[in-house]
Parts: sequence; C-alpha cells; structure tokens
Amino acid sequence: MRIGLSVDEIQWLAGEIQSARHEIRKIAVQMHSDMANDEELQNDYWLAQSRFSHFRKFYEFENPSFLEALRCGENDAIEDAIVFLSADPYCFRSGYIKKKLCHLLTQCVLTPRQRLLLREIVINSVTAHRPVSFREFVELGCALYTSGFYARVRNLKIIPFSYAIKRKRILLAAMERAGAAWKKKQEMLAAETP
Repeated sequence: MRIGLSVDEIQWLAGEIQSARHEIRKIAVQMHSDMANDEELQNDYWLAQSRFSHFRKFYEFENPSFLEALRCGENDAIEDAIVFLSADPYCFRSGYIKKKLCHLLTQCVLTPRQRLLLREIVINSVTAHRPVSFREFVELGCALYTSGFYARVRNLKIIPFSYAIKRKRILLAAMERAGAAWKKKQEMLAAETP
C-alpha cells in the first residue's frame, strides 16, 4: 500500500490540522461562554469541523490496511513510514502515529539505506527542541543498534536544552543494554558453532 505523501505535504497538512484545531477550540470557547445559541457560531463550528475531512490523507498512516502492510514488511509502506517520521509532523494524533510506525519498523527487515535514514530520525528525535514522545524512538534506536551508531549518539553534541540532554541519556542507557544483549547473543552463537 502506497500513501505517497512527501515530507513537505505532510508538514503542510500538519500545519493545516493545527490551524483547524485552533479554530475549532476558539469557536467552542465562544459558544460556551456567551453565545451558546448563536446560529452563526454553530455554523462556523461545523464548517471548521468539516475541514478535517480534507486531512484524510494525513491519517492514512493510521489506516489498518497501511499498518498491516507495514507489519508485513512491504517496502512501499516502509518507505512511507520513513517519510512520515522524517517530516516529524506536530499536530493532532501525530504522536500516536509516530509511536505505531516506530514500533512496527522495529519488526521490519530494512535495507541498509532505510536503516541509515531511521538512525538519522532517531538522532533528530534526541535533538528536537520541543517535547516529543520519545519511548518509541528509543525502541527504534535499540533495534538499529551498531557500535558505530552508539558511538555517534555518545559523541552527539547537545545544545543545553533539558529535554535533549535527558533524551540522550535515556537513549544511551537503552543502547548500552541493547549492545550487551547483542554481544551476549553473538558469543552464544559462536559457542554453538563447531
């Protein structure tokens, strides 16, 4: 299954979704405060609500058939998921979508290029200058573990920003555990090989 949105299109849709949500909230507050029966405000509210039907394409990333395609490792779905995570949209439900995509990508067989792109996404999630749901990026980073990637995260220069400093520590600790598990598995495999 192919969604086919570009990074720019995803970011534009996220901006439009944020704008529509802001408009809906503003109208809802007005309706609640002083003009609850004002027909014009109610029409504005329903018009603002109807804008969400234009954003269906953005929410295709939550579509069960897309998620199933990703779960099955279809390359088009993997590529679309990587584009979505690269865009790093910030709007209604985007965090939930990122969480699902990261989790499913940890289970996929990835090409070296896809692994490289996802490592960049994990690095960007560490340095993002806003709160992000980070647990799924830690899981993804551990699934992409190599000693070189670990060294890159360890040597990452962080602008003093409390979220980024904390994220780096969390990711490094999880990657150390992943690295130890990987080494132990390699040692067990070597011991079993005659």
